[in-house]
Amino acid sequence: MKSRHMPLICTVILAFGIICPAAIAQAAERTSYVPVTTAEEAVERALIYTGLDRLEGLDLKDRGEMACLTIARDSTTPFLSDSINGRRVWQVLFDNVVLDTESSSPEAAQKHPKTIHILIDSASGQLYEVLVLDIDTDRSEASRAPAFIAEEQLRGITHEEYLGFPGEPPAITLLAVFGMRWCSPLESKYMFANYVIYRSRDAEPRNVWVVHGHGFPPFRDGVDNMRTVIDARTGEGLFSVNLPFKSRWPKGSTEPKTDEPR
Repeated sequence: MKSRHMPLICTVILAFGIICPAAIAQAAERTSYVPVTTAEEAVERALIYTGLDRLEGLDLKDRGEMACLTIARDSTTPFLSDSINGRRVWQVLFDNVVLDTESSSPEAAQKHPKTIHILIDSASGQLYEVLVLDIDTDRSEASRAPAFIAEEQLRGITHEEYLGFPGEPPAITLLAVFGMRWCSPLESKYMFANYVIYRSRDAEPRNVWVVHGHGFPPFRDGVDNMRTVIDARTGEGLFSVNLPFKSRWPKGSTEPKTDEPR
């Protein structure tokens, strides 16, 4: 019998298709990493990663006003928090974004406009983080597990590790990822996305998108969040799981039973 104090782990082996080769080539050709010295360059770099410029109605007229230099403060990105914290970064803001993707209807996208915050390293142009907020969600509400707690769970339960930030742009943009099942941010209150070098168990490292949505309508047993890993070169969905939790396992409990793949 499952303890009532035991967190539920829900794992889903993904079965959605691979993104078309044309979309892969289009993103891969766009740039290599160089320092980012102006707000306009920061916005352009953010668009290369995200593909948001393919959205109809996205206002990009005042690019110089859409980004500012700041010092990154990070304590929550698993395995990579120390690489981000204290870095000089560009913070790019896209406001009132209608994410009309392949997995959503135009009506649903209009009903859930988003604010999107993006952190770009000023020295390398690497993407550190994307935070997608529901238009009615304050940024202070977008919380996740401290890095050291997340690392314990990812290493100990799902046997995952983030090794660093890739040295080339993703072949699959974040907008394409948002068009996949389990990855749409429309009904979430907030969603974090990271583009990282990823290893699971003894597999070879690969570049992936990790997207973790919070505040969904509960799937079952109160589960309202889902973290999905997508191969950033092929668009292959690796799996989804509602880890990491925001706190350690309760004392005295045993590891929850993981759902059978379905």
